[in-house]
Amino acid sequence: MKRILKTDNELIEAILAGGAQRQVAIREIYNRDSLRQKVIRFVKANSGNEHDGQDMFHEGIIVLDRNLRNGKFRGESSMDGYL
Repeated sequence: MKRILKTDNELIEAILAGGAQRQVAIREIYNRDSLRQKVIRFVKANSGNEHDGQDMFHEGIIVLDRNLRNGKFRGESSMDGYL
């Protein structure tokens, strides 16, 4: 059975573990439609459009992954808030 990562801590641990676990965690974040829509709404409310919102969501995941692996994510907010 495929394990679904739900909490921020589970996602963070999986990303830091690397390999297949990292891929599963990033896919899990990417597939969170509610999170994607939050980012798109934020971008639209700040003079952007749907395409800009999608780009920002993708870039946010890349930056989150990089910052986690480089020890720069402090965890002072939720991942939703971070993105």
